[in-house]
Amino acid sequence: MTIGYLVISDDEQFLTWMRTLLPQHVMYQRNVADVIEIDGMSPLDLQLIIWHEKTMTDDAYEQCKQIHQLQVPILYFTSQFQPAIQPLLPYVFDFFIEPYKDPYIVAKIKSAERYYENIQQLEQQARFLEKDLLVAKNVQKSALTPSLHKRNIQLDGFYVTSNVLGGDMYCWFEVSPHQTAIILYVVMGHGVASSLVTMSIRSLLRGMMTRLADPNLVVQELNRHINELYKDEYMDSYLVTAIYLLIDTEKNTLQYVNAGHPEGYLFQRDGTVVILHANAPILGLLPSLKFSKTELSLQEHQCIILYTDGLQQEDESIEPHQFIPYSAGGNAEDLQQFVAKKQLENVQQLDDISLVFITVSKKEGVS
Repeated sequence: MTIGYLVISDDEQFLTWMRTLLPQHVMYQRNVADVIEIDGMSPLDLQLIIWHEKTMTDDAYEQCKQIHQLQVPILYFTSQFQPAIQPLLPYVFDFFIEPYKDPYIVAKIKSAERYYENIQQLEQQARFLEKDLLVAKNVQKSALTPSLHKRNIQLDGFYVTSNVLGGDMYCWFEVSPHQTAIILYVVMGHGVASSLVTMSIRSLLRGMMTRLADPNLVVQELNRHINELYKDEYMDSYLVTAIYLLIDTEKNTLQYVNAGHPEGYLFQRDGTVVILHANAPILGLLPSLKFSKTELSLQEHQCIILYTDGLQQEDESIEPHQFIPYSAGGNAEDLQQFVAKKQLENVQQLDDISLVFITVSKKEGVS
């Protein structure tokens, strides 16, 4: 179906005049109601609507709102100016009062056509960009480490994207048969640039974490890379919050560095909670920083929960008691129940949200 132009008028003199100005592919309708009732009318079928009313009707405003939904520029013609025209202005490309002058009207028609073409190009670019963003989100999500379930340690993660690209990432690696290194970090900011920096850091972590392992050394090396790679005259400075853990199930220890990241929680069997406070500055502030890890002894069966700041709502702080019902040691099940309770998968998020649930056990046979 090829139309191009739609002329709405019940005035024969106006219709004759339009036939002299417009090229082919013109549809003529006697009134707006007929246009609204046309089945299958699509914005792709039209590039311009010319609407003429000798005297403005009482329902012109509502009708104009309806045909405006076709997302096609509207040129409105009438015989005399009336105050009632004012409400139409947000919905029409332009309006004209008799007498009409051919050169001016032709110029306005050309202007409306160019406007329509520009809008179509912008919408196509937006569709391409939306597709690219979806691919980028999926690539970022695929870089997250899958769950790790071993006899003495279980790790499960959850990640949900916002409506824009973000900078959340988590990963873990087995350093030795009894040592596991875990990191959760956020590149501050949103958009493509933050996402690219996130993925660039991710590409460094396997070698860095398995080679160095020690929290002080890993975070120091990560800070050095951030300052060297993402600070020069062509790039903005990128700041990164991170919490890095090294769990040793043979020595029953947890070592960590929290570089400006939201505090983590260590839930013990006796009901007490150890808070993994920040003990280092945000990464990327200074090129040379010394870090001092914190070491904790692990008891028989403990749950550790880490999260990113996207979990915190505007008027809500994160407290340990919110996680207590989900720290019984089921790990994957606890994580799924927490996500379901908070409806994290069903609501459009303003920021990325990442969660890491860890269960450490000294008991034989725990899987």
